[in-house]
Amino acid sequence: GSHASLAIRDGVPSIAYTGAEGPQAEEGIYLTTRTGNVWSLPDKIWPDFAATSLVATSSLVLNAQGLPRLSFYVDGYCTPTCDSPKDLMFAWQDGVTPDWNVETVATQGDVGRSHRLILDANDVPTIVFLDETAGQIKLARRAPLVRRRGTAWQVLPQTLAVQSQPGLEPSFAALGLPGGWIVVSHYNVPQTETNGVLRLGSWDGV
Repeated sequence: GSHASLAIRDGVPSIAYTGAEGPQAEEGIYLTTRTGNVWSLPDKIWPDFAATSLVATSSLVLNAQGLPRLSFYVDGYCTPTCDSPKDLMFAWQDGVTPDWNVETVATQGDVGRSHRLILDANDVPTIVFLDETAGQIKLARRAPLVRRRGTAWQVLPQTLAVQSQPGLEPSFAALGLPGGWIVVSHYNVPQTETNGVLRLGSWDGV
């Protein structure tokens, strides 16, 4: 499994990863959870079609009930013709059925190559992500999750301007704090500088 993301709730670990599983070696994004000393059979999250040469990264978080929430970025796949969507997606389960709800978060340009998923106490997801086309770190937020399909994602106007030198991708880390605050640290080499810069930004959730 490549591009793995680990989350732990009440001592129980879950891992989301990109790989090829099953008798047909189906490529996709999978989730496995350890119970006791046994890991569950991989549960395929996406895609629901046959794909090869899949390139995707993920960020996994478990809510207070242990239900998985996952942001993921799709760089490319073949079916058999090849596509490079470079889109940011989100997947979640409602705990009633084993089905995955998969939603599109952002599609304009190359969005989500780097991303971090954060949940608040009300199970409201926020994704901090890199918009490589615009050269900015942005925030996307969804309405509270409910037991139905449908999306209500909004890319927020708050941004961290991090236009980098060509070929250099800024790195960042994001943390959710009590009260709805989100703090983002990011390192980058601006176009007008020769040395890297480490910055810290925050959003109060309003």
